Amino acid sequence: MAEPLRILVAEDSETDAELVQRELKRGGLDFQSRRVQTESDFRRELDEFQPHLVVSDFSMPQFNGRTALAIARESRADIPFIFISGTIGENVAVDMMKAGADDYVMKNNLARLLPALKRELREAEVRRARRLAEERLKESEAGLHRAQVMAKIAHVVTGLDGSFERWSDTLPQLIGVEPEKMPRSTREWLDLLHPDDREGFRATAIEAVRTRMRKDVEYRLRRADGAWSQVRQVIEPLQSQADAEGGTRWFSTLQDVTEHRLAEEKILRLTRVYAVLSGINALIVRVRDRDELFREACRIA
Repeated sequence: MAEPLRILVAEDSETDAELVQRELKRGGLDFQSRRVQTESDFRRELDEFQPHLVVSDFSMPQFNGRTALAIARESRADIPFIFISGTIGENVAVDMMKAGADDYVMKNNLARLLPALKRELREAEVRRARRLAEERLKESEAGLHRAQVMAKIAHVVTGLDGSFERWSDTLPQLIGVEPEKMPRSTREWLDLLHPDDREGFRATAIEAVRTRMRKDVEYRLRRADGAWSQVRQVIEPLQSQADAEGGTRWFSTLQDVTEHRLAEEKILRLTRVYAVLSGINALIVRVRDRDELFREACRIA
């Protein structure tokens, strides 16, 4: 069973507070309420009572609605806040809405209170859900960024004309440049490739466009410091982004595989050395003639 709605009422008149409660009960609302009429009590109940919604008079002898609104927004930005007043003018009401109030209801028209309350609670829930989704998205993006940095991975989205529409923060790092010096198109990117690898890159890109299928290409890329790195690029069509004439935008994932390739080369060299040593050991056991042993060893090496 859902817990009762908690409503904090800032109101100096006990009679007016009872009228508010009566109107909400008549509408069938299950709620608990606490009434305050001073700033200190308001601050305390915000913390202890943890209300779902605040209803406040605008003018009170020891407190005022403007201050209550400021405190509520500072303490709990998403809590719905509704003014109920018999004296608030239209200009003041507009100012309070601009300051963060969600609605205002005149005391001579309390029939508006329950619909306004329900609407603001729904909208507050939407705001909370949106904020939670945004926080989770930021966490996910931060995690993705950390993973990309660790794996030396980046991505770029290329438009129909070959221009770079957007890219990950890790792409400038991949080529060792400041973000403002990033290449802005495939043509500019091609200038960074080793001359011997450019034709292979062009051929792969053309084949990807022709078939509209995922293609892989690997090439040497010159970093800003002059060093060469080995880059693997996976080019994939964004099928949902095809335009009316059949053009396609592209999503490319790039990874610096320099260390991986160096490790592979080292393993190949060590494997070759091991094979040579194994062959020579076998020769030593099998061949007794020194000259023949030398010739066979040279052949194996």
